[in-house]
Formats: sequence, C-alpha cells, structure tokens
Amino acid sequence: MMKKTRWKLDGALKAQIAPEAIRGGVTVTDLAQRYEVHPNPI
Repeated sequence: MMKKTRWKLDGALKAQIAPEAIRGGVTVTDLAQRYEVHPNPI
C-alpha cells in the first residue's frame, strides 16, 4: 500500500496569504477557498 505524502504550503504562498489574513477584511474560510488550501494552515 502506497503512503500519501502531505502537501505543504511553500513560503511564497504563505507570503501572499499572511497579509490578507492579518488585515482581517476577509474570513479565513474565504481565503482558504481562494487559495485552495485547508483553513487550518492559515
């Protein structure tokens, strides 16, 4: 049985998401959908 590898956010994507998350104009759920990531890493 093959093991799935975890997908990790790279630094460039984190650099895009972080300022928007800090500003607070958009919900975490909206950001997660926009960048196609799970809300937990945000």
